[in-house]
Amino acid sequence: NIALSYAQNFDKSKQLLEEALTQRKNEFKDKDPVIPLLLTKLATLCVWHGKKESANKYFSQTEEALKNTKLSKDLVFITFNDLATTYEEAGKNDEALSALERGYKMLDGSKYPLEKIFMTLRLAELYGTKGDGPKAIEFYKKAFSESKNLNEIEILTIYALGNMADMYKTIKDYSTAKSYYDKQYEEARKLKNDDLSGSSRLNSCVMLFKQNKRTEGIQCFED
Repeated sequence: NIALSYAQNFDKSKQLLEEALTQRKNEFKDKDPVIPLLLTKLATLCVWHGKKESANKYFSQTEEALKNTKLSKDLVFITFNDLATTYEEAGKNDEALSALERGYKMLDGSKYPLEKIFMTLRLAELYGTKGDGPKAIEFYKKAFSESKNLNEIEILTIYALGNMADMYKTIKDYSTAKSYYDKQYEEARKLKNDDLSGSSRLNSCVMLFKQNKRTEGIQCFED
């Protein structure tokens, strides 16, 4: 983290990360679970500075390290999420999806439900970016289902509902999209979140027009 705080200074940041990497290798050998994370940070730094060849080198080293390392559950989310984010920033969406899918499987049945929900949402977003609406909807539904039992993250549920609605809108299932915007509206009102309740209500009205229900749509806007 200190290294990345020097991110504008590529050489300084890279030096600190490589020192940390050498220290971990010397102390724990190649099976240290922190090594893939450090290599990912090096790849991130190279992507930020447009050093494509160096980034690809660290991507390869990260993948190799992941084969030889048994990650503890608490490191699975941060390692695979960081790796996926860096792949995305490098324009490697297929690799990002692969990283998230592997992390998701490793978190299955773990005691880290919040992390798994975040990873589920990330998968849904990436599938949506790839244009795979049905798969995105599947993962949004999973995130929604998993988050219902965790009262402290109601806001996640609200965003998941909105994202699911967006996906149905993308595949032109406007009726189902409206039903999810309506659910988002109700949940946002419970939390007294005026911004979200207003935008979800507006989207719900628009879906009526998309279904050629002009009279209902006008009434919806008036309400």
